[in-house]
Amino acid sequence: MARCIMVFRSGGHYHRIPETEIEDWEEVIEGIDGEPELIERLTGWEPYTHAFRLPDASVYMVALEAE
Repeated sequence: MARCIMVFRSGGHYHRIPETEIEDWEEVIEGIDGEPELIERLTGWEPYTHAFRLPDASVYMVALEAE
């Protein structure tokens, strides 16, 4: 399971949305129309490794395992 958390970006930084829970990334992308867009690879947000924008403009940090 790839874990993810919904965040928002302000002032060039990511911020966790209060009271959000860790979700299963596969379940999140199965429930959307369209494809997630990779924003960037992350450093300093372990275990999260990538930031993605969904078609509804929500942003998720995702902990993807190394390939």
